[in-house]
Amino acid sequence: MEKTLTITRYPRALGEVSSQVAGQQWVYQLTRAFQLSPTEFGLLVNIRLCAIRPVDIETGNDLVILDRLDQVEPKATIPLNRGEFGIHPRTVQRLLLSRYPLAGGFIPVGACRADGSPHPHAGTGFAVSHVLGYPVDDAGNVAVYGLWEIPEADRHVMFELQQYRYDGATFTVEHSEMLNPEAVLPGWVFTSSPLSNSIADGDDLIGGFVGYRVGSAAATAGSGMTRWKWRDGRWRLMEFTPVPEAEGAFEPSMVRDGDNSLLFAVRGSSRSVLGEKEDPQKKSYLNDVRVWRSIDCGATWTLVLHAPMVRAASPVSINKAADGTIYVAGNPHCATDHRGKGISISIAMREILQLWPLSQERNRLLGPVLVCDGNREFGSPPFDSIWWEDHPVGLTVRLGDGQWHHMLTFRVLEQSECASDSPATPFTGTYLYEVLSTGPVKPEWVF
Repeated sequence: MEKTLTITRYPRALGEVSSQVAGQQWVYQLTRAFQLSPTEFGLLVNIRLCAIRPVDIETGNDLVILDRLDQVEPKATIPLNRGEFGIHPRTVQRLLLSRYPLAGGFIPVGACRADGSPHPHAGTGFAVSHVLGYPVDDAGNVAVYGLWEIPEADRHVMFELQQYRYDGATFTVEHSEMLNPEAVLPGWVFTSSPLSNSIADGDDLIGGFVGYRVGSAAATAGSGMTRWKWRDGRWRLMEFTPVPEAEGAFEPSMVRDGDNSLLFAVRGSSRSVLGEKEDPQKKSYLNDVRVWRSIDCGATWTLVLHAPMVRAASPVSINKAADGTIYVAGNPHCATDHRGKGISISIAMREILQLWPLSQERNRLLGPVLVCDGNREFGSPPFDSIWWEDHPVGLTVRLGDGQWHHMLTFRVLEQSECASDSPATPFTGTYLYEVLSTGPVKPEWVF
């Protein structure tokens, strides 16, 4: 019998940022989580600059430390990075350096290896932030509507790599460095970070990234698996293995299945057209769910699930509930503007968020489970567009009650906040829901 999943919904966890700059509106949005200690987890949560016309201008990231889901009372909030002004190294143009969501990995305080011995890197971790430069006018305002208005040759792209340490009481950023896209790992050029954090693999951390080989065309960039190792007191990226047929795909996510295999999912883009000239049926991965499996720890990958025209062309992730149930989270496909708002492109249809559990064979999606319907939960959008609930990422965490819980994090905003200069609504922010499963709990860590 297939396992079932149900949702416990909680009010908005995080909204406006108390440390925002005067005259600006900052709001918490996308997040990735990791276990910090036997009873705490940390949210790497990004901050979006609201009430401005330019799209997707992020102004930094905080770490929020929590030990419960039902009432969000942060034990600590630590600023990790902030947007700042800089100069384009070639054009000498003044830029706003926008800090995008941090993604990385962490070995919790007190963690042990599978054999019960203390983990040698417990209490340490890392995260990477994608940094993009936007041209600004004399007043310091972003001078373009979106990244696509900047010629690719003139884009200024960097990655900020941070090293973390936590002793159960104090969280510190021990080191931070800015890296060119080709300096993260020799032989590769990286273009963007993953949707989910890395997971443990022995003493290493493994996760996703998006990149292409030095000397290749940027159009060949695709998603693959990274391996991070502890070297000379820091976490360093040591390997990148592209996943076949994931060219043009981005925002990868990965989990370990119950048989110790790895499962990998991606978000297809308009460049995900591998084989389009030879086979027109492959031309649209925008709305498909694809899942790969590796039984040799990421050395090789096989496509095991391909469900066409299931989801909107928006972020999608693969996750593992507390009992080991594998599911995909995203927005269902919608081909028509059924709300009559004049918004009909698939990428914009994010007003419903749901889960699709995978079959035991991992080769098909089961019936969907509703997570959030914006109109039901929040009422009519105040600026007459549509609600967005997107960027879902799940994680099983051990909380202050000593029990393991599976949470799904996602953001909410109104579409006009992204497409125009509408301010944040009373519901805009970061949400933490609990996904309940029926089988026995399978802990993520040994403590």
